[in-house]
Amino acid sequence: MRAGSGTGGAGTTRCESADAVAEAVRKVRVPDGWMPARPHRVLVQRWVDGPVIVRASLAWHGDEVAGTTRGRLATYPSALGPGSAVVYAGIPAIAEAMRTLLRALDATGFVGAQFIVEPGTGTPLLLEINRRMVPATYGSRYAGIDQAQALAAMLRGERWSGPEDLRPGPGPRLALFPQEWYRDPDSNWLADLPCDAPWDDPALFRAMLRLPVDADPQALALRYERATAPRDAAALTSPSATPPRTAFP
Repeated sequence: MRAGSGTGGAGTTRCESADAVAEAVRKVRVPDGWMPARPHRVLVQRWVDGPVIVRASLAWHGDEVAGTTRGRLATYPSALGPGSAVVYAGIPAIAEAMRTLLRALDATGFVGAQFIVEPGTGTPLLLEINRRMVPATYGSRYAGIDQAQALAAMLRGERWSGPEDLRPGPGPRLALFPQEWYRDPDSNWLADLPCDAPWDDPALFRAMLRLPVDADPQALALRYERATAPRDAAALTSPSATPPRTAFP
């Protein structure tokens, strides 16, 4: 169960009983000015114990021009929250489900959809669809699928000649900043994987270090104080006295 309006899985709760449902309903936040109200205050979905997969695509009059699929290696701030370390992959069943949606909507522009794969059958079940950019949209370039360039080509009236999707199977992995740093500043994913931190924009980098609204201030305050002292931006992902291990772009 989750609120009818929300982002990033905020407020999503797995309920095992009627009492748990009642408690979850009481905790649902009223949408503020930034989040438009929906006809329904809460959304209830059947629990499926499968992996959550995101597909980010560029569509043009119902056809997918390019797209990438990615799964979650770690999540923050909760197990039901968005990914903090992700893996891109070629998953034909997810790609085909997305293309079916795009045709039905006659979509043009950036579209993101979230699926959960049903155990046993491998069937992708749709959780939500967003007719806008999603975090996986810009991240596609780390997997070699540049949707921004694809959009530019379409706007020029040209046919996109670049990569359209990944080959079937697992692909590149990526640590997301600052989510994975919030989750664990000593994360092995931060140490070993490329990171999408904005190394070339110090002002943006500093802004991204501000505590998120749903973070535990006590848990992150010391981490923040230590991290903002070093001049080297890479040290922000490893606030200890040891040299930073974070992979550079």
